[in-house]
Amino acid sequence: MKKKIAVFAGGWGDEYFREVVCGISEAAKKENVDVFTFVNFSIQGLNALSNEGEYNLFTLPELEEFDGIILLANSFNQDKEVNYFSEKLKHINVPAVAVEYELEPAVSLVSDNYAGMYDLARHMVEDHGARNILYIGGPQDHLENLDRLKALCDVAEKNDFFIPERNVRYGDWSRESGMRIVSEWVEEFGALPDAILCANDIMAMGACDQLEQLNYKVPEDVAVTGFDCLRAGQEFLPTI
Repeated sequence: MKKKIAVFAGGWGDEYFREVVCGISEAAKKENVDVFTFVNFSIQGLNALSNEGEYNLFTLPELEEFDGIILLANSFNQDKEVNYFSEKLKHINVPAVAVEYELEPAVSLVSDNYAGMYDLARHMVEDHGARNILYIGGPQDHLENLDRLKALCDVAEKNDFFIPERNVRYGDWSRESGMRIVSEWVEEFGALPDAILCANDIMAMGACDQLEQLNYKVPEDVAVTGFDCLRAGQEFLPTI
């Protein structure tokens, strides 16, 4: 009998989702393994009933029926989704891997979010002299977001300044949140920061869109950075 692997993911990060799932499918074909993918579209700020319905999609399959489980846990948008799998995995004998997220009792496969943002922030601060930096982050308690923000704050401290709370704004990884935060900043301060560091490319593209609508040019008027090196960001003008 062919083995079966279940993959669980949030579907908003379409390029990331596509690349990872295609990689999983390619490896599964070589091993003659069937892959079952379960995707929901929960998001912070969505109608509570809608989010409940999206969450319930993850509870439909019987996890015990699979030979392995892959959780793209960094794409989950509700704490209850993480908590569900963390508790469920304690009571079944199925190996599980959590990608880009530390979720016990699954094995975690995590990239170094800190080092990449540290190098980027250091470049902006030490090579371009940025001090008044707007950080557009993901959800406030998201582990990847916390690592990237810490890297920025550590670079600032090393260079004898700090990032005030007003300069740290939290989005939801979406283009719209990047647009919203830039609009709020300009309305509040009437001027641009030295640089806008975004925790992902999608919010960076949203920030650039909003700056263009406000008749600012990137990078002439303000530098904007992303993080993921997405193909969409590379094809975007200005290139992220």
